Amino acid sequence: RLGSVAPDGVGMCEPGQMSEDVYDMVLGRVAQKRGWIFMGGTIEDDSDHPRWAWYEDFANLWSKHEEGHEQRSFSLPSWSNHFVFPGGEDDPEIVRLRDVYSPYKFSRRIAGTPLGIEHPCLPELWEPDAESVFVKNLQNYIDMGLSFQDGAIGVDFGASSDHPSVVVAISLDFLGKYWVREMWSATGGNPNQIEMAVEAMKRKYNIHKGRVDPNQKVLSFMLGFNTAHGGGEGGVPVETRIGIANGLLGDQALFFDQNGPRTAEVFKSMRRMRRKKDPKGRLVYFRELGDDPAQSVLYALEELRAAPVFLPN
Repeated sequence: RLGSVAPDGVGMCEPGQMSEDVYDMVLGRVAQKRGWIFMGGTIEDDSDHPRWAWYEDFANLWSKHEEGHEQRSFSLPSWSNHFVFPGGEDDPEIVRLRDVYSPYKFSRRIAGTPLGIEHPCLPELWEPDAESVFVKNLQNYIDMGLSFQDGAIGVDFGASSDHPSVVVAISLDFLGKYWVREMWSATGGNPNQIEMAVEAMKRKYNIHKGRVDPNQKVLSFMLGFNTAHGGGEGGVPVETRIGIANGLLGDQALFFDQNGPRTAEVFKSMRRMRRKKDPKGRLVYFRELGDDPAQSVLYALEELRAAPVFLPN
């Protein structure tokens, strides 16, 4: 119905359960009448419903905007309901929950405060100055004579709007620094479309090798790439890839070209990678919506950095 008559305003209920594409579509629909958008929903984790990261990211960013700014966000904590919690923030039940929950869980579930993620896989990307440290204008360095010695392309296969196919190109310069150059994605899982994107990046960045989703051996053969080790959400290969990325970030040897096509999405995707407790109480990597660009980066880094065969711990 939003596609017919231009609305004066749009209300989005539980936008955290909608993809960012819905938000982009709504932006376009209210443009004709310079309309407004109101988004209201929860941010706590819920195993029954998938949650997208963009909504919480906006809530966090817009909470810092001063009064009168076009984009603002507000939190409604549980204790604002004085009928249920007559003591407000000092209500005995609120105090009890503060003691029972971790600070992270209390802030999200009770205080309604967007704090990012708990147990990030790549904590360097959550440092206050992370974006200024890791997102750089690569062209400035190229103008000063920087050149490249190697590179790899990572391919994560997907066939749905929730999990699209993603291709990411990474170049290795002669100083030993890795640069995320470009990202491409598409829904539908069309192998020919993926091959065209890969061939375009090969020519553009002079990259001739890569690594593909461990569950896509046929696609690997079609592209002439290696297949990433492992599969599924846990195991040594996944943690090895995360370890490679952490090592490079810790050494400040992995960067994102700020002018590269869609590299900002790759940065956000890697930032959102996190661990959750499994039934045995172990913290293991948890694949969630929007991690496809990050997976592609990890596959490319495995191609460039990992031994041909993973050895036991």
